[in-house]
Amino acid sequence: MAFNPERLLNRRVYLFQGPLQELLRDLEGLKNLGQIHRVRSYAHRVRGRWLLLGCVSLAFLLSYLSPRSELLAEHVRDDVPILLGVLGFTLWILQSLRGFLLLLYKDILQERRSDLALVLIHRLQVDLEPGALVGLRLVLDASDLEVKRVRERPQGRWTVKDYVDPWLAFQGRLRDGTRLRLTAVERVRTLFRWKESKNGLKLKPRTRVRSCSTRLRVMLRVKPKRYLGLKPLEDAVRLPPDVTLERLRISQDRLDLRVVMEGEHWVARAPPEGTPAPAPRGMSWPPRETTGPRTNASRVVTMLLLSLYQTLGATRAREKARRARRGSLAV
Repeated sequence: MAFNPERLLNRRVYLFQGPLQELLRDLEGLKNLGQIHRVRSYAHRVRGRWLLLGCVSLAFLLSYLSPRSELLAEHVRDDVPILLGVLGFTLWILQSLRGFLLLLYKDILQERRSDLALVLIHRLQVDLEPGALVGLRLVLDASDLEVKRVRERPQGRWTVKDYVDPWLAFQGRLRDGTRLRLTAVERVRTLFRWKESKNGLKLKPRTRVRSCSTRLRVMLRVKPKRYLGLKPLEDAVRLPPDVTLERLRISQDRLDLRVVMEGEHWVARAPPEGTPAPAPRGMSWPPRETTGPRTNASRVVTMLLLSLYQTLGATRAREKARRARRGSLAV
């Protein structure tokens, strides 16, 4: 099935199950998704201008021809040109508002999520088996939507709302037969309350983001016969200083590693030096404490995979040493 960016912009959920080469072609289309989003906004505003111009032109034409044509004077009332002008102005306002709202709420389209999926799959392309099937689920809308709210409770004057958004799930088989599964879940906690205006006549909604974190999880399923005595390796997990290890589970045939990236200003790849962090919600510019370096999510996932494979390599080395000792004793 051909990649349809318009359908993806409307649904904001990308689902794929098929060969790796087809997924790579679709990801190339995801590169231009943000540009298509901005072009749609501009198209709505241009459409509004043409609708206004057409209705106003038709109104002037009827006003000019009605006194000179008995047929038009008989069938066209005097208020029709006015109604056409009002209709054109209304359509222009509606289309322009729709275009501006698309740009105003551009954070709803999470372009960095598609960028992260693109970077990771291109890095894994060498290690993935070419003929194997891969699966990808990618959610591109905001995390604090009502459909993603899992909990709500009062806290003083505020209402605490918790949101859970599992926005990334990728699975595939590597060349050595290992099954890989990569997931990302964003958790957001917001504070909401109604605030009275200064004159006390209006109530304004006020929302504040209390906490935001992203949990990255990498799971490997291996063949138990190839990795006998699989167990955690001390100091195998290497992470950036701003990433916290949450869980490491190793069983007979599985390795499960999950870490937490605090904050909402992570990036899909390392930005150029000196690039400021984006402004927090509700601020027109970032304060000084948020202009530091941001977490590189693709680098974090790469370090997770290297940590797990370091554990697998140590297990194979121990098994080879054990067999070598057995051989020397047998001789």
